[in-house]
Amino acid sequence: MNTIPEKEEEKTAEEWFEEANSLGRAGKYIQAIESYRRVLEQDATFKDAHFFMGASYASIGEKSTAVQLYEKELELYPQNRGCLLSLAILYERQGRFHRAIEINKRIIYFSPQDKDAYYNIAVNHLKLGNRDKAVKYFEKAVEANKHDEEAWDHWAMIYFREESYQKTLEILNRAIEENPESGRLLYSKGAVLAKMGRDPEKELELYKKAVKYRHNDSRIWNNMGCALDELGYKNEAARAWWVAEKMERYAQSKKKRDL
Repeated sequence: MNTIPEKEEEKTAEEWFEEANSLGRAGKYIQAIESYRRVLEQDATFKDAHFFMGASYASIGEKSTAVQLYEKELELYPQNRGCLLSLAILYERQGRFHRAIEINKRIIYFSPQDKDAYYNIAVNHLKLGNRDKAVKYFEKAVEANKHDEEAWDHWAMIYFREESYQKTLEILNRAIEENPESGRLLYSKGAVLAKMGRDPEKELELYKKAVKYRHNDSRIWNNMGCALDELGYKNEAARAWWVAEKMERYAQSKKKRDL
């Protein structure tokens, strides 16, 4: 006996798709999966249905099923950038870095200036220990988008970890020229100067600028405290460290709430 309400039987694939999307946005992934299933019962080639169903499975921890659905979507729509990116990220999280790189290269094949794909390839090469390839792709990422401060910072930090501080500063100076209001990049430059043990006044100037744009970053406040302390401003240093500790407690509390 058919127990599906008549009203539900009358829904179109588009209506089921919209319902599924709403359920997914509300975090109701099991119900969303069922609605995507209804979409595909009516139209097995409905664009994004396999992709979004896969995303719902990924959200409940069923990664293998998610991969299968992403791959099915890409059989139907090989240029679906969102699906390609999601699949690459999933492979990266599974530690399948070579496969993640392959998927990101498919994105570049369809979109040669895709900054996210270049950045993701660089990150995966870094995880594989392929230092030179990571450098190459971080550079390509910033060529594709000079305002990608994350790519600039990761590229610079490769040299920082190698204690090639002048090269690190060279990259960060270029990055800050393109992104003068980037708290992240200003902080990184200050941290490099601190490591080199020179010019705490310049460090302090950089941290003061950085904190305008990343006020809640405890690392900036902490390093600012160190620079103030080195310059003999003990009270100001103590206050900066107090703020750093406060920001760190707030970040930890937020992380626990988000679990």
